[in-house]
Amino acid sequence: MKHSRGGVWNIGIVVLALLSGSSCGFNVFGWMDSPTNDAQILSRARACFDQGDLTCARAYYARLSTSYADIQASELAFAILHENGATMNAFLTSFGGGTSGSGFSRLAESMKDGAGETKRLAVYQAYAQVAAISDQHLRGLVRFVSATALAAEMLAEDIAVDGNTSTHSGNDLVQDSATCATFSAGTCAAQASCGAPAGAVMQTGAVAVDLDTGVAVVTGTNPTLYMFNAAIQELLYGLGASELDASSSLSSTVNSVSTALDAAATLALPANPECYLNALILQGIGQ
Repeated sequence: MKHSRGGVWNIGIVVLALLSGSSCGFNVFGWMDSPTNDAQILSRARACFDQGDLTCARAYYARLSTSYADIQASELAFAILHENGATMNAFLTSFGGGTSGSGFSRLAESMKDGAGETKRLAVYQAYAQVAAISDQHLRGLVRFVSATALAAEMLAEDIAVDGNTSTHSGNDLVQDSATCATFSAGTCAAQASCGAPAGAVMQTGAVAVDLDTGVAVVTGTNPTLYMFNAAIQELLYGLGASELDASSSLSSTVNSVSTALDAAATLALPANPECYLNALILQGIGQ
């Protein structure tokens, strides 16, 4: 039976809440020394996660039978994200209340410690669990959250470009965010203020990226605008009618921001990266 649109999103939030490590989360599951069936193995995996032992959690998730494949993949994805700073609390704090693109910057700030290729590849492993999930709505939830976290991690790699190590600002993205914000899609091309600042880690890149082709597309010392927009495309798909079919103030705002960014990528990359960076600024990323 198809769930209602609002109901699916609420259930997804409950799943996220269980994975947040809060007092009402995994602590309700018992610790069993010798799990022998799926229910016991799942409880042991959750208990390992609750104690911050992801190696243990992964080992027990791997022992689940195929009938638990969706749970195994989705909970492993959320465990990886939690370990890398994309906790449920950070996610809801960043995007709750119908925020603009600034939510991406706030999530980036929660993921800034250790940001770089190793962390980017770890977050991609959370996204990779999507392929193992059969349930449409759960698959959409995992795709949306993990792709959003991947985009935020790439932004986190440029925190401190402007000299501030705590917050993600517009000047981490462009040379002069205040001036860049005065331009539009029709006037942004080759504007110096919208160019990448000195020391920026994010590069334009040379080719379009499809996250479903494998981990190789997100490897490399530098993330690229193509990598970033690939994550934007996947979170849009996760929110859409083919998967999560979400309807809420949060999903509506994130959808609107991401749709604008994806449209800008079509027009701006690779010839006018300044226009894609301008789109990030205009959508509130870096504010």
